Amino acid sequence: MLYMSLIWWLSSSPSPYLPEPLFQLSDKILHTCEYAALGALLAHGLRASFPAWSRTRVFWVACLLTSAWGASDELHQAFVPRRSPDILDFCADTLGGLSGAFLRLWLGAYFGRKRRP
Repeated sequence: MLYMSLIWWLSSSPSPYLPEPLFQLSDKILHTCEYAALGALLAHGLRASFPAWSRTRVFWVACLLTSAWGASDELHQAFVPRRSPDILDFCADTLGGLSGAFLRLWLGAYFGRKRRP
């Protein structure tokens, strides 16, 4: 929840106060990384909170929540001065959520196997 609040706060900053992108797609890479962290955190929290859930279910719920947060973030930016929603940002958010959730669950399965006798 704290990380989601940080994303919301960063989205509330008017555009001129944000650093200029280094290259054309750097903004999309930042969105992907930002939401990969969110996807991983959500997958981790869901896995710990609902141990009976399968990894597949945890993955899809984490992805759905991350994508929904990305959509609400883009909608929020429509009401922030000098900001605007961007469908490609939303796509990068969703891709990041998918990547982060997958990586968290894959690493959890990989290291979980190594610990078992």
